[in-house]
Amino acid sequence: MNPETLVSVIIVNYNGREHLDLCLSSLMELTFPKEQLEIILVDNESTDGSVDFVKSRFPNVVLIQSETNLGFSKAANLGAASASGEYLAFLNNDMRFDRNWLRLLIETARAGNGFACVGSTTLTWDGTGVDFNGRPDDAFALSYSPSDNSALPGLASGSPAYALFVSGGAALIKRSVFQALGGFDPDFFLYHEDVDLGWRLWLLGYECVLLEGPVVYHRGGASSSKLPPELIQTWSEKHTLFSVFKNLEAENLREILPLLFFFFLERERWIPAARESSTRAIREFQSSVNSLIAKRSEVQETRVRSDADIFAQLGHPFNFLLGGRFHESLRRELADASSDVAFDPNDPKSVQNAITEWLDRAHAVFEARLKRELAEKTAELAEKMAELVDKMAELAVKTAELEEKKDALRSLSVQVAEVKHQLWVKDHELNLIVNSRSWRLVMRYARVKHRLLKLFSSASSSLGTNAAPRDRQR
Repeated sequence: MNPETLVSVIIVNYNGREHLDLCLSSLMELTFPKEQLEIILVDNESTDGSVDFVKSRFPNVVLIQSETNLGFSKAANLGAASASGEYLAFLNNDMRFDRNWLRLLIETARAGNGFACVGSTTLTWDGTGVDFNGRPDDAFALSYSPSDNSALPGLASGSPAYALFVSGGAALIKRSVFQALGGFDPDFFLYHEDVDLGWRLWLLGYECVLLEGPVVYHRGGASSSKLPPELIQTWSEKHTLFSVFKNLEAENLREILPLLFFFFLERERWIPAARESSTRAIREFQSSVNSLIAKRSEVQETRVRSDADIFAQLGHPFNFLLGGRFHESLRRELADASSDVAFDPNDPKSVQNAITEWLDRAHAVFEARLKRELAEKTAELAEKMAELVDKMAELAVKTAELEEKKDALRSLSVQVAEVKHQLWVKDHELNLIVNSRSWRLVMRYARVKHRLLKLFSSASSSLGTNAAPRDRQR
């Protein structure tokens, strides 16, 4: 391996002191030439002693200290700007790694014509569950009922599987490509910056793959556990809107945005934190329209792949919203309700008006569906109530029959008690007779009679025996 194939590992840290020892020690044990490995840690104004710990325990780590919490994207970009490697490896600070992890990623990235970006399967900390192995049906993890089809097709074969994106917590990307893309979108404070980067990578003609073999282990929650869930939901929904606005072609954008607005309303029913996030996410999306139009113009002018080509190869990032009879009817309903809305994604006023109109239509469709659902549930309840009334009537009949049987049982019990009493009386009378003097005399007479009969029988037998010879003499 040549010296120029140096890899710069970039770790963003915010109050993650408790994770850093194991994470950095795990990197030191990789089967990768140490002289070709650069480790950069960007600290986001930690207050838990992270900086002093790295300085004393890992003096060879390049430490970049930010005076403010930049979030993930800006901090990662800051680390990339200081990197000298041909490849950049972005990692979460609460991870540990297979010893061959980086070597296998580099070999895959450099194989054949090469891949611009390579990611690895991420397992839970104890290795018993999967934390990430691609989300082909739900790139932005919005669904409140995750699909069973969460893994990329072909991943289990052991070969690299094409992916729209790989997890930004365990990704290897060629530095020149990262620079050509402008790095992570700095407006993505946290969450979905990896989806957006991978999507733009494909639009520019590059390829991204995910490997099953080299795995990393993720403890999870190093950042999210310290944040309010409402804020996490706001970033998730806002960055979803940012990314689709920049990256989708106009016709597809026109279809997806109303669908997303509706789905955000639907999510509020099932995800408590989303009840306070959707309005804020959409409001921040609207306030960013001007800057998003500028970014969209750059993305669309430089793209070399169509949406159709990408979706045919990788699947639709919102496939979970587009399949099934329910969503088919919803798409038609939203399309019919929004067919007269003018929309030019390059005109700020048109975009703002369209967002307002689509939100109104989404609310109208949502309310109409809620009314229909309420009517259906009311009808179902009425049917269940009628069934309940019938069951109660049947129960009343059965109860009456049971009472009759109980009465019969009680009557039979009285009769049985009377018979038992009569038997007791007879038994008592019998005992009196058996124990009386008369009974004893009768029994004595019976014994005497039995002896006399026995003697008489014996005498009769003797007489018969003596008479037999005299008969023969005659």
